[in-house]
Amino acid sequence: MSKNTKTTTNSFSWGRILKFISFVAVICIGLALIFSKIISSISGALTTIGNVLSYIVVLASSFSYAVYKRNIWYYVVWAVAAVLIVLFFVL
Repeated sequence: MSKNTKTTTNSFSWGRILKFISFVAVICIGLALIFSKIISSISGALTTIGNVLSYIVVLASSFSYAVYKRNIWYYVVWAVAAVLIVLFFVL
C-alpha cells in the first residue's frame, strides 16, 4: 500500500505576508519606545515606520473583508477611508 503524503511548498500567501508585516511593525514600535528613552531623533523615524506598517496591515486585512462581502459599497467606503488615512498621514 502506498501512503499519501502531502508535500508542503513555500507559496505566496497574503496571510503570511500580513503576519510578517505586523511582526516587523511590532518590532519597530518596540524599538521606538526603547529609543525614545535614549535618543529622540531615531525613535521618531522608527515610530513613523511602525505606524506605516501598521496602517498597511489594517488596510490589507480590511480590504479582504470588503472582498468577502462582495458589495460595491464596502469597496467605496474602504477606498474613501484608505484615501483619508493616506492623505492625513502625509499632511
